[in-house]
Amino acid sequence: MLFTIEGMWCGSCARALEAALARVPGVVTAGVHFATTSALIRWEPGECELREVERCVRKLGYRLGAPLPPDEVRKRLDGEVRQLTIRIAVAVFFGMWSMAAATTLYFQAVSDPAVRWWLAAASGLLALPAIAYSGLPLFRAGWRTAVQRSPSLDTIVMIGVGGAVCLSFWHLLQGVTDVYFDTASMLVTLLLVGRLIELTARRRALGAIRALESTIPVMAERRTTAGVLERIKADDVQHSDLLVVDAGSIIPNDGVVVEGVSTVDRSSLTGESRPVGVEPGDPVHGATVNLSSRVSIRVTGIVGEREIDRIGGHVASAIAGRGETQRLADRMAGAMSIIIPLAAAVAALVAVASGASASEALLRALSTLVIACPCALGIATPIAFITAASRAAREGLLVR
Repeated sequence: MLFTIEGMWCGSCARALEAALARVPGVVTAGVHFATTSALIRWEPGECELREVERCVRKLGYRLGAPLPPDEVRKRLDGEVRQLTIRIAVAVFFGMWSMAAATTLYFQAVSDPAVRWWLAAASGLLALPAIAYSGLPLFRAGWRTAVQRSPSLDTIVMIGVGGAVCLSFWHLLQGVTDVYFDTASMLVTLLLVGRLIELTARRRALGAIRALESTIPVMAERRTTAGVLERIKADDVQHSDLLVVDAGSIIPNDGVVVEGVSTVDRSSLTGESRPVGVEPGDPVHGATVNLSSRVSIRVTGIVGEREIDRIGGHVASAIAGRGETQRLADRMAGAMSIIIPLAAAVAALVAVASGASASEALLRALSTLVIACPCALGIATPIAFITAASRAAREGLLVR
C-alpha cells in the first residue's frame, strides 16, 4: 500500500523511518520518499498487521495516513515553505550580526581583552536564535536517525554545530575569545536553504499527478431508470450506471459501450493519437475523448479504479520508490555518516599524540566534521530523481 507520512523534516528522516520499517517483522520491503512524503510498504498479511506498521511510524514521531489529494498536499507544502522561510530569515538575520561581531575578532580590530571578550559573548548571544530556533528541526532529525541506528548527514551536522557551540562557551568561560558561533549559525542556514530547495522540488513533483487528474472531467451525465439524463459528480458514479457521452466530450469513467458507434482518442493513456473505433461491447476508459458521435456506456470502473487512476498510482509509486542511483547515494551517505565521525576522532587523537592541547584537538575534530560533511550528496540525488520523474510525466512519458 501507498501511505502518506506526516511530520518528516528531511531526507534523513525518510531513511531512518525506512530502516525502522524494514525491521518490523513481516514487512517485505519499505520505501520512504521525503520528496512526496510517501511510503510504499509491502508486508505479509499473516505475519504483520497494519497497526504494527503504524506503531513503528508513531514511535519515531511521525503519523501514518492514507494518500492525500494533490491539492491538500500542496496546501501543506505551502505551510511548510512559509515556516521554513521564517526559520531561514531568523537564521540569516541573527547569523549575520553574529558574524559581524566575530569578524571584528578575526581581524584583530580590537586589542582590549575585555572588549574582545564581550564581542565574543555578543557573537554567541546573537547566534542563539539562529541555532536554537532555526536549527531545532535539524537537531531533532539528527537525533532520531542516531537513535534508530541510521546515522545521517544531519547527525554529522548536529554533532558539528553542537560541538562548535560547546567549545565556544568553554572558551568564554576560560576567558579565551576564540569562538565559532558564526560557523554554527552558518551551517544551520546552509542546511535550511537546502531543505527549502527540497520542498520546492516536492511542490513541482505534484504537477505530475495533477497533470494526470486534470484530464478527467469532474461531472458526468447519467441516464436514470426512467430514461432521464441527470448531471452528477464523477465521484458519485457507481458500478453499472449508464452514462451518456456526447461527441467531443471526455469519457469520465471506465466502462463498456452499450449503444452507439464512435471513435475514441486514447492518447491520454497510450500516447497514440490515432483514433480507435468503438461499438457496442467494446471497452472504453476514463480520460479518453469521444470524437465522432454520442455513445452510452455501462460503468465498470468508478473513481479510484479507473485505468487513469492506476497510472497515477504507478507514478506516485515510482516517485515513492528509489532508483539504483538514489540507493547508491543513500548507501554512500550512510557510510560517510560513520566514516566522517571516525575521521574526526582520529584527527583529535593525532593532535593529542603530537602534543596539542585538548582544546586544539577538539577544534581539529570539529573542523574535520564540518569540512567533510557531504551536504550536496544528500540533496542533489533526490532532487535530480524527483525532477526527472515529474518532468517526464508532464511530457506524457510514463516510466515503469
